[in-house]
Amino acid sequence: MQKIKDNKKKFYLENLGCSKNQVDAEVMIASLGKEGWEYVSSSDDAELIIVNTCGFIEAAKQESIDTVMSLRENYPEKKILLAGCFAQRYGSKLLDKLPEIDGVFGNLNLEMVTSAVSSVVKGERSALLPLEGSSRPERKRLLSFPGTAYVKISEGCNHRCSYCAIPLIRGNLRSRSVESILAEIRGLLDKGVIEINLIAQDLSALGTEKKEKDFVRLLKEISSLEGNFWIRLLYIHPDNFPLELTDIVNSDKRILPYFDIPFQHASAKILRKMGRKGNSSNYLELISAIRDRIPGAVIRSTFMVGFPGEDSSARKDLLNFQERLRLTGSVFLYIPERMIPGHILFVEILDTVLPFRELPD
Repeated sequence: MQKIKDNKKKFYLENLGCSKNQVDAEVMIASLGKEGWEYVSSSDDAELIIVNTCGFIEAAKQESIDTVMSLRENYPEKKILLAGCFAQRYGSKLLDKLPEIDGVFGNLNLEMVTSAVSSVVKGERSALLPLEGSSRPERKRLLSFPGTAYVKISEGCNHRCSYCAIPLIRGNLRSRSVESILAEIRGLLDKGVIEINLIAQDLSALGTEKKEKDFVRLLKEISSLEGNFWIRLLYIHPDNFPLELTDIVNSDKRILPYFDIPFQHASAKILRKMGRKGNSSNYLELISAIRDRIPGAVIRSTFMVGFPGEDSSARKDLLNFQERLRLTGSVFLYIPERMIPGHILFVEILDTVLPFRELPD
């Protein structure tokens, strides 16, 4: 194990989870850089290790825990700060459950990571879960492949899908302004980035918490930019898909005809229990409309099987739907959430509020 050879503050960040988490990691790296910390690419060379966790599903939570255990075993003397969704979801309870960590930092105001790190370095073992922040520092280091970047256009979500913990973890929808997104994209293009991936829990929801529909306007503004680049769109809720989007894609070949639309199911009964409004008929109409307008459109989706109440009839509806869709997607098995003792998550399924099971000791 290599030891640190100088007194300069060095940190390593282990990033887990989705592309939205990656943007969060890049923001934390930039924030710490402003305070004199140097990001290093190897945990061997760091005095501080930040684990940017995912806390969305059981497997992701287990990966977060396993990562911490492995790092602590390899580096018994180094400081470890647990950050990200898992940290936000369980907060100070993790200090008791995970003696291997030196601090906990949430993800609602990422620039305050400097305060969390300062406490850890001083030996103050605590949890910092700040309220929502709005500013975004410039990301000087990108963790994506060269020439590509993720741009997060909103945070949180106002959909209340009964299986999803995103509103619990990341809060209600908070949209960025079209102007701030455009400014970030221009800056990335100036640095030589040629692939911009727009990400959010639901791209089409941009501005809707302010009674605005800014997503289509954003794409029109992006289309007015000059240069050789392309735009990829990740995650559009099927109940809110704006068909006007197809006109923009047809008029500007730099906006890729790739649509990630998570249908989740086809049975109206199951979709209602999931907190969704659609059904197989209108979802098939949506896909047909997209393909009629953009014959070469690539459509990806995700589906969940084993959801409570799913019987043979509902499964048959889903299989028939998938056969008629003719797309490549992903299937996820529904796994009931288990929570840390004393922390109960409530979700709405129709008009009933159900507590999740607790995580055993």
